[in-house]
Amino acid sequence: RAHALVIVVDTRRADIATEVDTPVMDSLAEEGDYVPRAWSSGTWTVPSVISLFTGMSVRQHGWNHPTGNVASFPQIPPAPTLAEVLKERGFVTDGYYANDFLKGELGFSRGFDTWIRTSDLHVAERLAHDVETWTDGERHFVYVHLLNPHSPLRPTESTRTKYKVNKKWTDDPKGFLIGVCKRNRLEGAREAYGAAYRAVVEDTDAMIGDLLKAIAPVRDDT
Repeated sequence: RAHALVIVVDTRRADIATEVDTPVMDSLAEEGDYVPRAWSSGTWTVPSVISLFTGMSVRQHGWNHPTGNVASFPQIPPAPTLAEVLKERGFVTDGYYANDFLKGELGFSRGFDTWIRTSDLHVAERLAHDVETWTDGERHFVYVHLLNPHSPLRPTESTRTKYKVNKKWTDDPKGFLIGVCKRNRLEGAREAYGAAYRAVVEDTDAMIGDLLKAIAPVRDDT
């Protein structure tokens, strides 16, 4: 195959997969290889993605700092990254990410020709535009990091209705924050968050479908 597309869904819980409708991800599993049980290398985004990019465990690469102000984070370790390796082998490398912790200044952009922060809602459109510019003979590696199941949750109207999530939880401009669930001071908060989470997992499945449509002209070679 000439091209490779890696899609990471931030904070998507494996134990929810059988409880919701995810036809796109299900079809991908049926078409390819499916791993029934896997573990993230870290407990949150930055150390986990460093492991994904370098093939090293958290103990090996050593970046295991607590969450906080991204401006205070040290650079990621100077190990070869997946994008660097593929770029050396002639791939055009593009990355799209929605999680602000993955700033290029920290080193996540190493090896990428473009490393762009964008929202989940716009990434498929960007990818489709890029695919239109690809030329015969080129090889492309694309990394897409979706954030939709991450707090704050913003389910679509259709999935919110399906899971009976009262609009009072999601009407806040900031979305449905995990802190509301953790504090559990409001009646029904945890149950509502669980329902909203299932809703956004289904929304994310549709987003992945949009990404696959974006690469439709080259999917047989991806």
